[in-house]
Amino acid sequence: MIEWEASYKELNEAQLNGDILKIAGAELTRGEAARIYENNLFIVNGRGVWQVHYSTAQRTYYGQNIIRRSGLTKRGRFHVMDAAEVNRLVGAAVVWEN
Repeated sequence: MIEWEASYKELNEAQLNGDILKIAGAELTRGEAARIYENNLFIVNGRGVWQVHYSTAQRTYYGQNIIRRSGLTKRGRFHVMDAAEVNRLVGAAVVWEN
């Protein structure tokens, strides 16, 4: 399992700098979004599965909904998973595994 959560120091600095990103309804620091993107992980919430991308023009991270399915998590919760876990959760090989 990849340790991706922000440390308290990183979280406090991001809040002071206003560097909190909202992706798939989840508030993430720029460092968390970068780790999710670099490790090819997915955000799973109650509305579906989201893939994190980076825009070089905007210099920011954003999410793209790749699977729309309700009820994958409890309302207001999200999980970060790799492709194998997403495929297992959905019950089909819908995400490419590296």
